[in-house]
Amino acid sequence: MHSPVQNTAPKHIVFYDGDCALCAGMMGKIAGSSRSGKFEFCDFTQGALPGGITRAAVEKEIHVLGGDGRLYKNADAILKILEEYRGWGWLSLARKFSLTRRWLCRSYDFIAARRKRFLFSHAHRVFHGNESGGFTEPGERVVV
Repeated sequence: MHSPVQNTAPKHIVFYDGDCALCAGMMGKIAGSSRSGKFEFCDFTQGALPGGITRAAVEKEIHVLGGDGRLYKNADAILKILEEYRGWGWLSLARKFSLTRRWLCRSYDFIAARRKRFLFSHAHRVFHGNESGGFTEPGERVVV
């Protein structure tokens, strides 16, 4: 008799600001997606953080403790999450090009610094507009 194969790959732990509508919406999309089993979620406003990760750091930028034991922050954390989704993993190649990576990190910093002021209504439409409950696949239309 065969026992079912279990996925024993380590999960990625995502540390985020649950008071941020954009962050919470993104985590809701990941949790509702087909890849949700690859992640654990830690809203820093609700629980303790492991050593080496401070509340101030997570409030400033998302952190992902990868299943490989490495810590990813800022745009690198978003790219690490996207690696788990079919059709989106190629974006992680951006980490290999310093100019592209620098642009992504600066773009992330710009949005993150303003996320609580002007992104609430847009984030709500984007993250709740997709009726499938998961990340959109490339080419899939999102109703906003």
